[in-house]
Amino acid sequence: MGFRFRVGKECILSREDHKKHDEELASLRKEIARLQGLAEHKLHPVFHYVLRTIGAASLLFGGAALMGGVSFLWSTIFISLGLLILAIDPWLEPAIRPYRMAKIGTSSFFATFLVSFYVFVVCVSSPLNLGADEDWGNFPPHTSVGSQEWNPLWIELRLVVSNSTEHDYTDLDLPMVPDLAIVKIWQDTDGMGIPGVSFLPNSPILGELSIRSRNPDGSISSDPLQNAGVKASRGTGYRLRCPLLPKHSILRVVFALVNDGQKDGVIMPEEWLAQPDPKKLPKWVKINGTYKGVMGQEHSISQTLYPKAPSLP
Repeated sequence: MGFRFRVGKECILSREDHKKHDEELASLRKEIARLQGLAEHKLHPVFHYVLRTIGAASLLFGGAALMGGVSFLWSTIFISLGLLILAIDPWLEPAIRPYRMAKIGTSSFFATFLVSFYVFVVCVSSPLNLGADEDWGNFPPHTSVGSQEWNPLWIELRLVVSNSTEHDYTDLDLPMVPDLAIVKIWQDTDGMGIPGVSFLPNSPILGELSIRSRNPDGSISSDPLQNAGVKASRGTGYRLRCPLLPKHSILRVVFALVNDGQKDGVIMPEEWLAQPDPKKLPKWVKINGTYKGVMGQEHSISQTLYPKAPSLP
């Protein structure tokens, strides 16, 4: 049987208490050793190599795809994945695990790169400004509008496409459909035109122009344009193609339109021919297309423009 003696203010433990105390201390040491082992557990070196390789390869592949204009979406995915992996990697690397500031500095570098990529590339606004105005087109004979000689029977519709940003736009593909038939379409090159602009019919089928008017004596005559074999596009429009729209530039498009005697797809009655001027102004022009902004990021645009009518002729 153990005894406990008190000497002054100190307590002398019995042999049994010493033994119990030693056992508890040994158990505590084992637990501390186990926790330290978990803290110092090292991942397999192959894991670090594969992870770091994936991060670097994703960053390089995404950057090359972005510069080459392959796909902005996939470029963004690969660049984001690569930077994210490289930002996490220092916290898994055993060689710099004791160096907290080194881990924070390395991660901060890649995180800053990732944030900057989104701020200055992905989230940059790239608006394409559109505007339209119209005119009756009652110009004197042999008047030139841009590079074309104007016919007094035509109606003028002007479209303005502008890039007011600090970045160039590329690969503009803009189908344009007004509510009247298009006889001709061209770029107004007064001042300085945009190189490489082209216009293609949205439909390969163009209708023969058939405009008639009533003469003072009551007879009906055909539009001279029909006799000249001119064809018109109605309801399908034209597609504007432009490989490069530089920063702070304006592209001006001129439509020569005609009233082909239809209203909402219905042939106008004979009474319409008695009107003194068969011209009518377009009510709208629809534009649905795509273009590329900063670093080849593709944007879609869909607008219906309502040109403001000028004073009556």
